[in-house]
Amino acid sequence: MKNVKLYKWLTVTLMLAISVFCLLYLEKIQKSTAPAVAETKTKTTAETDKPERPVFYNTLPKSAYSYNGQQFQNIGGNDDDILKNVHTFGKTAYVFFDTSSNGYDVKTAAPSVACALVDENLTLKKTVTLSGDGAEYYLSSKITGDGFFVLTKSDSYVALYKMNFDLVVINRTAFEKEVDGTLHLQTNGKLLSITTSDSSLSVRVIGSDGVIEKSSSIYLSSPKIALCYERNETVNMFVNLEKSYAEVRYSDFYGFLSSDETAGKTIDEILPFNGGFAGIYIENGEKFLFTADENAVVSFEKQLPPAGFTKILKNGENLMLVSSQNGKTTLSLFCTHLDEVITRTYDSETTLVPYFDESGRIALFDGEHVALYSYDAVSIEKIEKYPASAACVKVFESGVVAFSANKKDGAFNKNYGKSDVFISVLKKNTTK
Repeated sequence: MKNVKLYKWLTVTLMLAISVFCLLYLEKIQKSTAPAVAETKTKTTAETDKPERPVFYNTLPKSAYSYNGQQFQNIGGNDDDILKNVHTFGKTAYVFFDTSSNGYDVKTAAPSVACALVDENLTLKKTVTLSGDGAEYYLSSKITGDGFFVLTKSDSYVALYKMNFDLVVINRTAFEKEVDGTLHLQTNGKLLSITTSDSSLSVRVIGSDGVIEKSSSIYLSSPKIALCYERNETVNMFVNLEKSYAEVRYSDFYGFLSSDETAGKTIDEILPFNGGFAGIYIENGEKFLFTADENAVVSFEKQLPPAGFTKILKNGENLMLVSSQNGKTTLSLFCTHLDEVITRTYDSETTLVPYFDESGRIALFDGEHVALYSYDAVSIEKIEKYPASAACVKVFESGVVAFSANKKDGAFNKNYGKSDVFISVLKKNTTK
């Protein structure tokens, strides 16, 4: 009897031990497989997420503002707005600019080309943006009798827009795999869209409604258009290639007629001059100023001294060369035979000449400011100086000037973002 009780007691003890072991084991498994819980930390006011600011858009029309007796209008939004071109029709200015803004005067979801309508009182009446599936940037624009054609580019295509004077887009056509281009309005009224890819040059005749009427292409390696001009009912082009340049002839009726290549030289710049051409070509790293006849045969040439920047301009029957090096800018006047007529040097760096007219006004850009000058054969006088974020300046006979600026003080205290387009009227609208 005693043995039976002993066995029962041992059995109960063993079962209790097994139960305790199982409970401890299960608790260990649960702890090892449970998800980690981060330490709770109360956020400070600075760490809490701030509510996203709502996008604010201006109500148009928007009047100009005055600063020290001078009228200004700014156009833009919360980011960069960079002037590209201005067309005028009657008393209205159509301002084209690249924008990455969304807010204030501009509505867009991606970098786009924008156009603003501004009246003679500098009142901003309307803005629109031109964009496709992704970012687009300005290439060229032409005004016609019923509106505008605008050429833009993206990473994978070039697009052509037709819009009327109310800034309504009538038609849009995309040219796939094109990388660059320009528009050329012929004397017969027909518009040409001239675009390039990595391996071709294409010309398209565009109808008044923006529809392509004819298209022609020619194989060229990495072409870059230097100049388009008309001669004897053909459109001729100087086109830079990798280590040479080509003269290409095109006819609306026949398409491409010829392509003549000049090896070892590339064109830095070229312009029509006295029935022929004037320009600067580069050979073996050196720059040469030249004049040529109507067949582009060089008549006179001279090697230029080293300069960080050079620009040639037609000044009546003469050539003006602007060059800059080591903090100084030189303006030189040359006759057709490239004899130097007069030279003036100024203590100022120049990186671009964004504006020039033969009536006696020139704008020089130093990387931070645009200075507008009046000039004659013997002297040059500063008219205005503006802080600028990009070197596109337009000046009109009325004295209206347009540019982009990235300042936020003084006359530019209305700037919405990084850079806005500003339009003003010159205090001194004179030439020498």
